[in-house]
Order: sequence, then structure tokens, then C-alpha cells
Amino acid sequence: MRKRVGSVDLCPRQNVTDLKGTFEWDYTPAGEYAFLPCPNGGWLEEYFPTAPPMMIAYRPCYPPMVRKGLRQLFYDGAFWGEPVTDICRWSSETRWMLDEIRKAIREEILDMIRNTPSNNFNSNNVTRIIYHLREASLLINSVPTDYLTEVDVLMVASVIDTSVSAGVEGLYTVTSELGQEVVNFADRILDIDIWTLLKAHSSCLSIADNLEICTERVKMGILGDKLTHYGRNLYIEVEQTTPE
Repeated sequence: MRKRVGSVDLCPRQNVTDLKGTFEWDYTPAGEYAFLPCPNGGWLEEYFPTAPPMMIAYRPCYPPMVRKGLRQLFYDGAFWGEPVTDICRWSSETRWMLDEIRKAIREEILDMIRNTPSNNFNSNNVTRIIYHLREASLLINSVPTDYLTEVDVLMVASVIDTSVSAGVEGLYTVTSELGQEVVNFADRILDIDIWTLLKAHSSCLSIADNLEICTERVKMGILGDKLTHYGRNLYIEVEQTTPE
């Protein structure tokens, strides 16, 4: 049903709920944007804490379209585009905290890039990453699996990928301790129901790829040529072989 004010078409009122919260979009004239504050706050507020609440979720209202039928023209009313909520915080506290840990790891890595001399491994670098992985693992294990979604799996995959990639790039050595923390973190994902994991298929593949990279890159201890990483659901054995 078309809504008009005078000669102006309006997009209808509409409530939309997603993983960022519930957005109550009001009537909006065609060709304009509607703006709303994020239900759980927005990322920009971290950088401008004294600023007034920011209207940072928005949605376009598109003008009416004319469709040509067999014998007449059909005039559709104004219609909504997709909401843009990228800057809004997640509605889940767990998801928000995982994203904070991911950002903290990225900041650590940027600091390493600025301060680590070329080809010089810093043993403290990997310790900093292990600390954040352990923090993330404790968080994800404290949440009942019924509350975890495919977005949480995506977050876990992103944290692991960021942590492993920096080791591969040479900012720190992929130690057995790092490998065990990656396994501890990934292990929890296998407790989630199969239907959620199917929806997070690409994230699961990313986690599996990074586990494989860890086994290929891990530095063996000086006292042995074999090590194991294990959790409740995962068991990985790494054996160093000598070329014949």
C-alpha cells in the first residue's frame, strides 16, 4: 500500500531486527535517507566519547518505480533499501567482546610492525598474542553453545586467522604454546550444533586451514621431534620428519 504526503511518496514504517538490535524506521520521503542511533551504541563513540549520541545507522528510501505491463503501466510506491548498520555494536555481549579482542590483536600486530626490526624475532611478541587468544578462549567457553551463532564462528575464525597470519609473516615464531591456544579456541566451535556450523561453512574452512598452517609452521622444542595439541574435540599430532 502506497503512503503519500501531498505529492511525495513515503517509505512505510518498519521494524527490522538483526544481530545489531532492533531498528524502528519511520516514514521517510522517497529519495532521502532515514537515520537512527544504534541500539547498543556505535564504534565512533569510542573515539568521540563526549559527543552527543550519533545517528550512525541509516537506510535509503528509493523513489517509486514504473513497471510496464502488457496493457498498462504499474506505478509502485517508494521502497526501502537495505539498512546500513556497519558502525553499530553487536547486540550480543560475547560478540562485542570477541570483536574487541580481535581489534586488540590487530593493534598488537601493528605495534610489532612499527617496532620489530627486520628479520628479528621477539619472543615477547608471541607471548602478547597468546595472552589475547587465551582471553578469547575463556570467553567463548563461558557461553552456552545455544547462544552462539554463525557470526560468533566468523569472529573466532577472524581472530585465529589474524593471529596465525602474523606468525607466518615473521612477526613472531609459531610456537607450540601458540598452537595449543589456537586449538583450545577452535575446539569450542565443535560443540555448536551442526546446523549453525553449516551456515558458517566458510568460517569453519578458514579455521581448519589455519590449524593446518600451525602444524606446518610450528617450531619444535629442542628436546623432541613430536608434539601434540588437543582439546575435548580436537587432537593434532605434529611429527618432524628428516628428509631421506
